[in-house]
Amino acid sequence: MPSTYTTNNGIELIATGEQSGTWGATTNTNLSLVDAALDGQVTITLIATGSSGSPNALPVTDGSTSNGRNRLIIFADGGDLGGTVFVQLTPNDAEKIVYIRNSLTASRSILVFQGTYNASNDYEIPAGTTAVVYFDGGGAGAVAANVFNNAYFDSLRLGAVSVTAVLDEDNMASDSATSLATQQSIKAYVDSTVTAQDLDFAGGSGTGAVDLDSQSLTIAGTSNEITTSASGQTLTVSLPSAVTIATLTLTNDLAVTHGGTGASSAADARTALGLVIGTNVEAFDADTLKADTADTLTAPFRGTVTTDNDLSLDQDVTNNFQCTPAGAGALTFTNHTSGQSGFILLINSGGHAISAAATTKINATDLAAISVAGTYTLSYFDNGTNAYVSVSRSFA
Repeated sequence: MPSTYTTNNGIELIATGEQSGTWGATTNTNLSLVDAALDGQVTITLIATGSSGSPNALPVTDGSTSNGRNRLIIFADGGDLGGTVFVQLTPNDAEKIVYIRNSLTASRSILVFQGTYNASNDYEIPAGTTAVVYFDGGGAGAVAANVFNNAYFDSLRLGAVSVTAVLDEDNMASDSATSLATQQSIKAYVDSTVTAQDLDFAGGSGTGAVDLDSQSLTIAGTSNEITTSASGQTLTVSLPSAVTIATLTLTNDLAVTHGGTGASSAADARTALGLVIGTNVEAFDADTLKADTADTLTAPFRGTVTTDNDLSLDQDVTNNFQCTPAGAGALTFTNHTSGQSGFILLINSGGHAISAAATTKINATDLAAISVAGTYTLSYFDNGTNAYVSVSRSFA
């Protein structure tokens, strides 16, 4: 007599006297299949949505490894499949309870069913959720449903609170710390509470109240002083284009943003306006050079001298330099500035060999001359790219 197979998990039942010498192998296979049915997990990567008439198959195959036998089945994809996915568990007479995780992208749902497709007998698993689904094995009319539909729990632990009931209690009289309320009860309670409430208010003189259930609050303007307008959920309070003020008394300085100086003194006003003398603007000085008069230059107008002994002269620092090199090096200008000129007092007391950078243009004879021990004055003019240098005779 040949082997038969269990209906729900396809476990091989060896007939009496069959499979002499191969019982061990068959038994090991059966134990592996039982193991998968108890705690097996599998991820299935779908490549198409399928349809109600041609769905993705989830088989429980007799006597061999198959995806439908696993306890946890995760459905994934390699990208948006473009629609709702159809998955059919086979055979249609297998009674199964399976954990199914929908890990599809683009918020695609999965419709699982077992027998001939019928929208009333399938179960939809939304994207990003896990459901415990039972298949009743009812043949062509088999039903797939959530195990926990209409489930009863003594309590449900949510964070630090155990919820024991959902109450339909319009007045919330039980004041329970472990019960939830139905939507209808919440609405009824809020409606009754709001109906019983007034909004009390007070002005600079007088008081008033608004029944929140039947009245509205009016915020009125005054002629030529304040205007108000309402639209939808917005109340706008503004000034009219022409404001009438009988007397205006300021207890504080009028801010700059309001057309004032923000101060009570000239010095403070200059600070508020960003016109601080010596910081933001120059103070009056009779010695300031004028384009339309002949001026005598005094000490502040004379070029300063910067000591820089590394032969690399930064034009952003100054235009006149004094350089006493400690060794050989290349005469270099940095931060070339078009139109800048100046002088260099070169004290080459050690007779160090001096070369020129590529952007330093100097006569070869002059370059050889300043490499001899002595003191020299060099003048230069920069065109923004190169510095052109001429050399005096040695002074010592």
